[in-house]
Amino acid sequence: MQADQLDTRLRAVRLVGSLFALPGANICEAFQPIFSEFLKRLTDRVVDVRMSVLEHVKIPLDLRLLK
Repeated sequence: MQADQLDTRLRAVRLVGSLFALPGANICEAFQPIFSEFLKRLTDRVVDVRMSVLEHVKIPLDLRLLK
């Protein structure tokens, strides 16, 4: 995910984040390299991209707390 265009980066983060946030799916383990690249967006220069990663990482954590 090294796109210079903000819109492309943000769309990619949202798409990949939505896949990783699916309940009951262990996609993170199956696609470890992609998940690692996704997490690198936590250091993106644009706040909106970093916030999108946090929102998607938070979803599975919230679901675990509700159980």
